[in-house]
Amino acid sequence: MSPSLVINLVAVWRETGSVEPRARGGGYRHSKLNEHRTFILSQVERQSDITMPKLAAVLAEAKGVDVDPSTLLHSHRLRLQL
Repeated sequence: MSPSLVINLVAVWRETGSVEPRARGGGYRHSKLNEHRTFILSQVERQSDITMPKLAAVLAEAKGVDVDPSTLLHSHRLRLQL
């Protein structure tokens, strides 16, 4: 073990009374698109070949939500299931 590891473990032990690892990760981040999911899905249903830049423009015009097209794509893959 390196000296810095021992120093850090002792510091954690003094602070918490345990050397258990701390929680990691930030959990689920809420997207500003979640509340517009129904609208986005309806736009995709209306025009199944809509591009992400066009969808971003429609969302901005209709809902006042300024979003990068790549965010729409990312949300689509992870949560929206468009």
